[in-house]
Amino acid sequence: MADTEQEQLLAVLDSDPIRADQKCRMLWQKMVFYFRKHSASSPEDLAQEVFARAKSRISQGQAVYAAEPASYFFGIARNVLREDWKRSKTQPVSLPEEAEDRLGSTKAMEQLERRVLLDNCLQRLDPEDRIFMKMYVHEGPVRTGMASGMTPNAASIRFHRLTVKLQLLTKELKVR
Repeated sequence: MADTEQEQLLAVLDSDPIRADQKCRMLWQKMVFYFRKHSASSPEDLAQEVFARAKSRISQGQAVYAAEPASYFFGIARNVLREDWKRSKTQPVSLPEEAEDRLGSTKAMEQLERRVLLDNCLQRLDPEDRIFMKMYVHEGPVRTGMASGMTPNAASIRFHRLTVKLQLLTKELKVR
């Protein structure tokens, strides 16, 4: 069964098995790069999840209508990324291990304090607003607006208002 699913996946990418395998490897690298660029928790695991979902859907008979099959995979990747963001918002923020080594320098300490402050402010926003802000930063106003059912201009205005709200929260937390 697994071989059949793999063959079906490769057939979607190209009719020639050798070219399909090459395209699959390139697509894998692009997926990992996409997840790294968007600060995902585990880029390789998320890329694996994309391919697993694509295999499953294709083996169930779902047709790939995209002119370029890579767009189909990136559509799945966007959903996987959103799910990763949702999971990460429920997990407590922890310091990276390498940050402990850099705590000796004042500059590193200030950066760490700013990051913790920003993380605290983001946690005070509604979960929907946090997801919206992350998506806006990574996807831009057009895609964020489309995904949220609003125009790009409305998405930009919402992002600006949330940014102002974050600035106020930052000032409020600094005073305490």
